[in-house]
Amino acid sequence: MKGTEKQIAWAQDLKPLAIEAINEGMKAFTADARYDASNPKHAAVVTLWNKRLANIERCDKAWILIDAMQTLSAKNSPIENFANLNASLRLSADKYFD
Repeated sequence: MKGTEKQIAWAQDLKPLAIEAINEGMKAFTADARYDASNPKHAAVVTLWNKRLANIERCDKAWILIDAMQTLSAKNSPIENFANLNASLRLSADKYFD
């Protein structure tokens, strides 16, 4: 990973929280009774989050991970972290991963 020692440590703390949040968030989304895999809008959400997960897993720049995930906390539930990550990525950080 690239960054200062402090950035790398922080990013390495945040990354597992993000991965857990995405996995749990998508599990909740697809388990919801209203979820329909044949609905193009629902399929687009799953595709988007699969892309985001892959981007986070392969990202090697600490500052990008911190920018995208700084609102995550081990004190939050994975679903709270998922909501925070969604807001953060929608507002700015998706641009770094494209």
